[in-house]
Amino acid sequence: MIQRIQSLYLLIGIVLLALVFFLPVWSWTATAGNLYYNFSPFGVSTNDTNFSSPLWFSLLMVVSVGGALALDTWALFAFKSQARQMTLIVFAQLLIVGFYGTLLWQWFTLSPDLPQGAFNPGLAILFPAIELVLSILAFRGVNRDRKLLRSADRIR
Repeated sequence: MIQRIQSLYLLIGIVLLALVFFLPVWSWTATAGNLYYNFSPFGVSTNDTNFSSPLWFSLLMVVSVGGALALDTWALFAFKSQARQMTLIVFAQLLIVGFYGTLLWQWFTLSPDLPQGAFNPGLAILFPAIELVLSILAFRGVNRDRKLLRSADRIR
């Protein structure tokens, strides 16, 4: 299982997606006063008592990152069926794109309510993009294995 390079790509992607849950995705620091807003998949942590974020954003982010994490984990252990593995990888990629769509929706919806300040992207905002590239590489590796098995079956 781990001796194949696509399994290594999936394993690194799983670790990166798991780290998204523990790090802030982006933060906002107000220039006036000492207000801060940390946006993570579990919600917004802030010291501003007047600010509220809809539950939909957190729910969509947890579902997209958690779903991609679960699908990548399933794809890692579904190495005996390349067709299933490729399907799981594609659905995980779609969930990662949905994660970035949710981030954009959150930004455009909540930015008018935030006070004047500075946008600080967190390190976790890059992890799903890196995982997306790794899953594309894993998809190519699975496809290459699938073609190799087909050619070996033709030779027999």
